[in-house]
Amino acid sequence: MAIAYFCKNTSFYLDGREYQLNQEITKGLWQAQEVKTGRIHELSTQELQQHYADGKLVFMGDPDKSAKTEKAFNEKPKKIRHETNDVEWEKAKIKRMYVKAVEHLPCTQVLMEAAIQEVWKKLNKDKNEADVTKAPNWTTVARWKKKYLAHGKDTFALVDAHHDKGNRDDRYDVEVIDIASDCIDKIYLQRERKTIEETTEEAVVMVTRENQQRPKSQQLPLPTRRFIKRLIELIPAFDRCAARYGRIAANRIFRSKLKHHVTKKPLESAEIDHTKLDLFVIDDESHIPLGRPWLTICIDSHTRCILGIYIGFEPPSYLTVGKCLKHAFLPKADLIKQFPEIRNTWDAHGVMEMLFVDNGLEFHSISLEKACFAFGVEIV
Repeated sequence: MAIAYFCKNTSFYLDGREYQLNQEITKGLWQAQEVKTGRIHELSTQELQQHYADGKLVFMGDPDKSAKTEKAFNEKPKKIRHETNDVEWEKAKIKRMYVKAVEHLPCTQVLMEAAIQEVWKKLNKDKNEADVTKAPNWTTVARWKKKYLAHGKDTFALVDAHHDKGNRDDRYDVEVIDIASDCIDKIYLQRERKTIEETTEEAVVMVTRENQQRPKSQQLPLPTRRFIKRLIELIPAFDRCAARYGRIAANRIFRSKLKHHVTKKPLESAEIDHTKLDLFVIDDESHIPLGRPWLTICIDSHTRCILGIYIGFEPPSYLTVGKCLKHAFLPKADLIKQFPEIRNTWDAHGVMEMLFVDNGLEFHSISLEKACFAFGVEIV
């Protein structure tokens, strides 16, 4: 996942053909050239945005290498997205801090080492940070930076690719996974806060009982401590903490503080929040009141333009935040087509650099953090 722009030399795939934008003839009208045949097409910015919003237009990963064969493009791209545990995600965020410190610096040893040492000193102040006993080499950070920028500032590119190593087929049957998950719910995710060893022992007993009722050819493998630990790490950290220590304690641990930021340009930062509308929705046919809907709105901090909205009866959650951000990111090219009574266009859209949120629980989910970091958006 990356950020792309309609500008000169941008490459994209449309209707099975690869194109490259050569130049903007007039304002809002682009000259696009087919890479394979060399034919020239004229496409407006509104048409390009509409194709992108409909999912027909796909940006190329590397704009500078647009002359690729159709065979090379049709090859399945290497995936960098996978389910990450808390440890892997924390390491990726530490790498991201080093990359952000040298992102706009030339790749020279003196300048990069000075910036790396500043980040290393900052990390060492927090004793809870892991793997910061030694600062990384400047060549390592340069490699991280190259990978980070090549994937469009996607933080997932910095996650350790351990998932590509060894055998990736799960050797445990679905029955074992169900039994182990049930033991985790009944033993580990309780206020008594029992250990992983106790959970593993109970899972082994339950699987052994199941094997006694099965023939020898259908015996299930016994779960190990490593397997139980892996299943536990798949559970969101907030949910684990809330189950073992209570929701009040989890809220105190996972909430963050707000800061004020002065902007200098559009899309430098945006704010998002919810409110319950002061009106009742009435059914057109039965005239029965349906209730007061919720409004989720994302506004640009500099221009005060509305980037995206979402209106529905769902209470504030990650779903409403995600739909509002999707509406803010994508162009509203077909707005007038959907609503003919609207006279003017809605040009405000794009990916912001920072997203300011309050302490609502829906803004403190791992899913929102990963989604924003995939676009290079800082959550404040």
